[in-house]
Amino acid sequence: MTIHCPFITVIVPVSVINEKFPGGMEEFRNLGPTGTFCTDGFLASYSFMGPHDSRPFAHSLEEKGLVLWSGVEGVDLQFADVAVTDQFFGLNLPCDWLETEMMEIQLVARLKGTPAGEITYMESMEAEEIQSREADIQRAKDARIDAFNLLPQYVREMSDYDRRQYFENKKITLRIQSAKRSAWMWSIGGGTFSLITLIAKLGGGHNAVVGLFPFIYGVIKLRESKELERRFYRGDFNLPE
Repeated sequence: MTIHCPFITVIVPVSVINEKFPGGMEEFRNLGPTGTFCTDGFLASYSFMGPHDSRPFAHSLEEKGLVLWSGVEGVDLQFADVAVTDQFFGLNLPCDWLETEMMEIQLVARLKGTPAGEITYMESMEAEEIQSREADIQRAKDARIDAFNLLPQYVREMSDYDRRQYFENKKITLRIQSAKRSAWMWSIGGGTFSLITLIAKLGGGHNAVVGLFPFIYGVIKLRESKELERRFYRGDFNLPE
């Protein structure tokens, strides 16, 4: 089974709740905000709009005897009895009992070792809202399939890793090309302005000097784009933003 993880979601294994939490699942079910409880039988969770709500709730679990994390910060810190997910970034720390996945347009989670199944949503979600969300997911899935089918055959036949690398290289190449075009525009524009000004003697040499600034800027940016290109072909993919 799988649970939906909207916004900021605090997750605890049901086995941990039954073993450690005072009052067990019945008490845990009444602990958080009304309507935000979710369980698939293996995991139980509450979802919050932001960390200003989720953080006090997580610490309240700690006061009840659950352990938030183990290890040393900056070295091997990881979630222990409680895990926290962000709908955009997934797990905030490593967690050896939880698997998360971005399923089309939503983050879902399941207990490691359990089969993926039907998604369980918060109690407050009405049947119509769930159907609407599932329809959105299906549309996103269909759009992704359509986009995939438009790719060249040799790209479709790549492994997932090679395909990701292909698009990453493509993205970097486009950045380099864009930087070079911009540099050439600055250089040509500034140089042309200076040349026309000198030939026509419009305003003396002052305007010509002004035109040299974009020309020089363009030359500098062109050198930078050339360096980006050299680094790319050397295999240095950690290019600056």
